[in-house]
Amino acid sequence: GVAHAVVVLDGADLVVVEQVPPGPARPALGGVAAAPVDLRTPGRRVLAIGPDALDAHGRLVAEWRVLTAAALVGVAVGALDLGVEYAKARHQFGKPIGSFQAIAHPLADVATAVDGARLLTREAAWAAAEEPERLGALAAMAFVFAAETAQRAAAVALHTHGGYGFMLEYDVQLHYTRAKAWALLGGDPRLAVADLGDALFGPVGAATGGR
Repeated sequence: GVAHAVVVLDGADLVVVEQVPPGPARPALGGVAAAPVDLRTPGRRVLAIGPDALDAHGRLVAEWRVLTAAALVGVAVGALDLGVEYAKARHQFGKPIGSFQAIAHPLADVATAVDGARLLTREAAWAAAEEPERLGALAAMAFVFAAETAQRAAAVALHTHGGYGFMLEYDVQLHYTRAKAWALLGGDPRLAVADLGDALFGPVGAATGGR
């Protein structure tokens, strides 16, 4: 369904906008519906302003990135499992296709990346509770790496299935579309990379003296 309320940063104001009923949903990639929101609706309420609004919004975005990273790790694990199972079951030239290096090595690389994404996401979740000053950077790292890993895992699993990977009857295609769609729910993932740079090295203007 479509949410009846949304929290958004409008300039220097953190506001919640309620729309009952919500606007018409628009289907999107991966089956995730979206609806337009009018920020000037009478249902708008200001939650915070100025620095407090920016801090609260930053925390909300960071927590969303951690949660989405966890979901993307799940997508990656599911895709990897499907790819491995198909590689073991599908035989060619009298042996499982998983015994061929061209199939086995990409799956092994994905398995390594999945472990890394899982550990990074867990550390970000731990920071949310125990070291909030590290949350912004870790959340951005986890989100970007989990998104890249999920898309890579889904692509490798899909190619492992060959032509079957493009058929709706095979679940691997669901992981492919979800890996693409979920990474875009919060906008361009490159925004997280920019936020990570700011968290680690400071804003560009501060780092270069405004030049």
